[in-house]
Amino acid sequence: MDTATLQECIAKGCSHLLSLQHDDGHFKGELSANTFPTCVYALVQMALGRSVDDDLIGWFIENQNDQGYWGLDASGGSDNEATLFAKLALEEIQRTGQREDVATALAKSPDLPLNLWIVKLMYARRGHIPWEDLNPPGFLSASMRLGEFLMPLLPKSLLSRFKPPIKYAPPVRLFYSATFQRLFIAEKHTLVPLLLIIEINTAKRREVVETLLEWLLKNRCADGSWFKVGLITAISLMALMDAKEFGCEGADLETAIREGDEWLQRLRTSNGGCREAINLNVFDTGLSVVALDAISSNEYSSQFNQAAEWLLTNQNDDGGWPFSGLPGGNLPSDADDTALATMALLKSGVNKDHPAIRQSLKWLKSHQSENGGWGTYIPGTGDVSCVSITSHVIEVCLEIGGMGEEVEKAVKWLKDSIS
Repeated sequence: MDTATLQECIAKGCSHLLSLQHDDGHFKGELSANTFPTCVYALVQMALGRSVDDDLIGWFIENQNDQGYWGLDASGGSDNEATLFAKLALEEIQRTGQREDVATALAKSPDLPLNLWIVKLMYARRGHIPWEDLNPPGFLSASMRLGEFLMPLLPKSLLSRFKPPIKYAPPVRLFYSATFQRLFIAEKHTLVPLLLIIEINTAKRREVVETLLEWLLKNRCADGSWFKVGLITAISLMALMDAKEFGCEGADLETAIREGDEWLQRLRTSNGGCREAINLNVFDTGLSVVALDAISSNEYSSQFNQAAEWLLTNQNDDGGWPFSGLPGGNLPSDADDTALATMALLKSGVNKDHPAIRQSLKWLKSHQSENGGWGTYIPGTGDVSCVSITSHVIEVCLEIGGMGEEVEKAVKWLKDSIS
């Protein structure tokens, strides 16, 4: 590629990037639709007594590949679990009224064994398989109980090596254990509504249902979602609707269903599917500023200033940043967004001694794992170190300086992670 063509491409890219900056200073791109949130959205709409619209059905038809599979998102590929989930959604749609295009898609899709327990749960909830299929065999159940007993005694360095079987649902008693408290935060938000659905459809213990329901209602975001994630929010709505049918009632329950449903509607994309989150505007803003700075540190100063003001406004009290800076998000800080937001502030001209930079640096230091890497949220709680996140944090540390020990540990972890 010649220099003139390259410069033209860069200019077009910058122009498009600048068009994504909003009046308050943040950048926000549009996320593409994903198969799992689209499937569960369709099931929620039917549970609410609505018809699934043509645009959503069209997304399923358009994104099935020539081999009859669906990928995890609109980029293509073939994923067994996504295919099984899409088949369930289309089979339920077909129950409400025969459609030739849906029948063709179902006939084209391959026969696959159910494996992932979350997908199996969805099949059980719609009556396609018995709930007993989610239970582990006796010997495995005994092993899981032993594992629950041993986990508190194991060093953090070994915990990440122990993974529960993906084929069988965890027991509801997990919610009451110390193991649950150590789980990755997203795992907690995913597990509780699923455990509530299981309890309502199996043991039906009133006190357990009410305890799980209380946790679910207490831990929703101010905007009506759960963790601002489409799949988690839709599953939580399913659990609330099951709880209502079970006999639970109250204004909080009705409000949560209504507001959760309203939030889900905002996940729809222009091609009919549903994205996993409404936006990743902190990530988009940080990365956009870093990219524009690499092209010209002077030309975009006004845009940088706006972005910096927005980032400063949306910094969490603990010094970090979440993936979304929407008002009322009450989302936890994460290392990737904190690193990118900090780097963007530095590139925007914010002094490294600014209180916001000092606070973010303190947050990043306190969240470095024992092995030297950084994961998304809290080290040692099922949140393993990640190469890309660790690399982003190293860049910030080098930009600020004075963090030689942290960088040395992180670089060693990166080298040890090479396969």
